[in-house]
Amino acid sequence: MRKLLIFLTIILLLLLNISYFFVVDSVKKYKHINPKDLTKKHVALVLGAGVWKDNKPSPILEDRIDSGILLLKMGIVDKLVMSGDNRFEWYDEPTSMMNYAKSMGVDEKYLQPDYAGRRTYDSCKRIKEIFSQGDIIVITQDFHMDRALYTCDSLG
Repeated sequence: MRKLLIFLTIILLLLLNISYFFVVDSVKKYKHINPKDLTKKHVALVLGAGVWKDNKPSPILEDRIDSGILLLKMGIVDKLVMSGDNRFEWYDEPTSMMNYAKSMGVDEKYLQPDYAGRRTYDSCKRIKEIFSQGDIIVITQDFHMDRALYTCDSLG
């Protein structure tokens, strides 16, 4: 019994690793770290990443918003869709994201909130189906990038 359990654990770990490398390999053509490598798109999807109790963006979220602002200033995108969780009255990522971007000098006409982006999947699905955008730039951190790109790509 113990040998069977060890064998099944090894098989599970192998399957997980194979799945991970499949995802990484399938999105590497889309992954760009340097903004100068990007081609112009109409929209960048800024994925939510948590807000503090005072409704200020977390440092990770600030980094994502700052990256979006940079793309706007460089003329690489025309609009930022701020997608995040807004399930609770006391927790509102999109409004926090919008307020932060406006405090950094971004005109509201370049910002679009998405109040139902509770998960990466929701944000990717909504950018296609609700906002009618298929060819976009996704803004997130490197640790999340492969999964986010894979999710958006699989949804079109």
